[in-house]
Amino acid sequence: MKRKIANENLNQNSEIKKKPRVEPHSDKFKVYEAWLRSRGVTWSPLLQTTDVGVIAGTGVLALDFIPSGTVICRIPKAACFGAPANSHVDDEPSDGDSQKRLAELYLKEKALGDESDWKPFLDILQPAQCPYLWSSTAQSWLLGTDLSPVLSSKTARLKSEHNSLVNTLPSPVPYPTYLLACSLISSVLNPWYGGTLAPFNVSLNCSSSPSTTFTSSSDFVIGVTSRDINKGEEITHAYCSTRADLIYR
Repeated sequence: MKRKIANENLNQNSEIKKKPRVEPHSDKFKVYEAWLRSRGVTWSPLLQTTDVGVIAGTGVLALDFIPSGTVICRIPKAACFGAPANSHVDDEPSDGDSQKRLAELYLKEKALGDESDWKPFLDILQPAQCPYLWSSTAQSWLLGTDLSPVLSSKTARLKSEHNSLVNTLPSPVPYPTYLLACSLISSVLNPWYGGTLAPFNVSLNCSSSPSTTFTSSSDFVIGVTSRDINKGEEITHAYCSTRADLIYR
């Protein structure tokens, strides 16, 4: 799923413009914005990251009309969680559909608490309900479908991964905690720099009528509006095209 920037020479009218700031909804998002600036992230002042008035969890609202083709954010590798220092933007994940590497890193950083350099970013991430977190009754709905053996295989892999954590984490992590970390990571993981979590990409909710796409240049992940967005509208992007992807990822 390699992503290339469609046009490096973006029209000046589509570049990020200076507008008066509007304060985020809560202190958590003020701290997050300060962290973004420290990592070199730039974004349109017409964006407001919030947990109020959005589809679910954390989302992003448009504070005014934003035309199609507008660059709304530029995210350098330094702001992408889990990007190895020597990675390139088009590197594919080396571990297939596994989220193990980033789940381990996430658990290590969360264990650091306030001492983690990534805390403001990790604090805005929302739990997700991948199928391996479903109840046994809900999982039984997949019996007889193509997805049932996929879920069984994934669950077996997760158990094996959890057993190996004793060699990589400083303290024991309960299996349910590992599943929650894997589900969160899987729901927002993208392949840039060998598999990372990129600001704004992870905070946009998904919809059947997405308004933003993310592309990449050699140094940045870039968010560009794919249609006009009205004032007060939630900014969204697309996710998987099939239900199977929700389990694989």
